[in-house]
Amino acid sequence: MNKLISVQFLRAFASVYVLVTHVFQHLGFSMPGGYFLAGAYGVDLFFIISGFLIYLTTKEFDSWKSFGIKRFFRIYPLYWFSFFMFAIFYISQQDFGLNVMQVIQNIVMIPWNDELTTRSLLVNVAWSTVYEVYFYVVFTFLLFLKWSKKAIIPLLLILFAITKAITVLNLFGLNDSGIFRFISSVAGRTHIIPFIIGILIAMIYQNKNIISTIKKNQKIGRIIFVAFNMIYVVITITQYAQYKSYLFSTLIFIFWLYVDYLFEINYETKLSKFMSLIGDISYSIYLLHILVILFIIDVLKQDNLYVALIGSVAITLLLSYATYRFLEKPFIDKSKYLVKKYNF
Repeated sequence: MNKLISVQFLRAFASVYVLVTHVFQHLGFSMPGGYFLAGAYGVDLFFIISGFLIYLTTKEFDSWKSFGIKRFFRIYPLYWFSFFMFAIFYISQQDFGLNVMQVIQNIVMIPWNDELTTRSLLVNVAWSTVYEVYFYVVFTFLLFLKWSKKAIIPLLLILFAITKAITVLNLFGLNDSGIFRFISSVAGRTHIIPFIIGILIAMIYQNKNIISTIKKNQKIGRIIFVAFNMIYVVITITQYAQYKSYLFSTLIFIFWLYVDYLFEINYETKLSKFMSLIGDISYSIYLLHILVILFIIDVLKQDNLYVALIGSVAITLLLSYATYRFLEKPFIDKSKYLVKKYNF
């Protein structure tokens, strides 16, 4: 299990990185080249991790009901809490402009009226969670059909090709449909690539030849590991480009996945346990950090970078720990209880 704890470290990094970039963006703090730090680097890493973990932990021909219920309870309760908190905040600021239909779309996390963007949902960062939900729905459908889980990649690519073809050729005039534009903006976007990358890595993860090669070249591997981590940190402060993010997110994920074969990491230290905890609460961090940033910068008028940054990180971590302990974890446990009780 220790090997997967190292993935928790990446979750921790990705969530805090997204938080920090959004503080910089909200304060209008740009890099010397005139561009803003991009939280998208962290999002792409999240997508790879999701593809990897779902494929690795789902057994061949698992129950689609069990999978669907667990994923639903993992995603939606915390999202609904976040939506409720955002709604209260915007109402308090007299800036809540959703009609009944838009509220329904936000509750189900399916803004079907038009193309999915970062402005489609009140919890604006949840645009990426829509892609997670799409991935889970496709995986659930695959399990329902009792297909091998290896079919997930061809299935995602087929859906991508179909929606792309319809969009480019404007078949049946569907480009005029808001619902289709939404579907196309999810199934027909390259955001599915990181999920596929994660799945491919999961397929070869426990290959004995790879592990043997790493062990034989441990010293060189350690040097490359340290050097590449330094390079990756530099990459994340450069201007975002999707191809660059996919490439380096893939490499950094692979390096950390096999870190136990390069170094003897003590996962019982306080630092390791803390990083693992941040990984556990990363979903809460991701959904709630914008709310904290808005409160500190817009309500409390704290526009000093250091005050805003330290305050946002500290409050987000505390709030996220609370929501994980009293909301996320109980619902995750509840899903397992329901699956076991009703034999789904």
